[in-house]
Amino acid sequence: MNTFFVLSKKINLYGNFYYLINPREQNGTSNLLGRKPTTLALMNQVKAGNDINGVPDQYTIRFGADFKLDKWLLSAGLRHEGIPVHDLIGGSGGFRRPGYNTSVEPVIVYSMKKSSIYMYVPVIISAKNKQSVAEKKESALYDPPKEIFKTGGFADYLVFVGIQFRL
Repeated sequence: MNTFFVLSKKINLYGNFYYLINPREQNGTSNLLGRKPTTLALMNQVKAGNDINGVPDQYTIRFGADFKLDKWLLSAGLRHEGIPVHDLIGGSGGFRRPGYNTSVEPVIVYSMKKSSIYMYVPVIISAKNKQSVAEKKESALYDPPKEIFKTGGFADYLVFVGIQFRL
């Protein structure tokens, strides 16, 4: 879902919402990445269903304002994106790194006659990992139960660079 609102000839507001639904629960590939796990770790991962990579849903929400200056467009916005613990459709098992982050997102675009060059640089201001369904099952196998988080996390910033062509 995309929305734009024109405030003036030089200022626009925008908003985007994307939700990617993946009905498949797991992709069939091991998450061990060639490592040799201990017998206990392997038993716990297999029992919990955490030894195979999951196929999670993903979402992004963006909103902000664009400022036009001749051939340049400068934009400032907020971006919130994540992977939910539970999928809308299909199972939620397998290894995944659920969580979310919020970023400030400066954007610069240079427009030419039939093309534009752009760069987005979202910088994370807040991030939170969550425990997946499989990690919760694995945590319950310990006596006493302990909270388990597998590897994963967030980059401090991303850089998106691209070119758009108008036909």
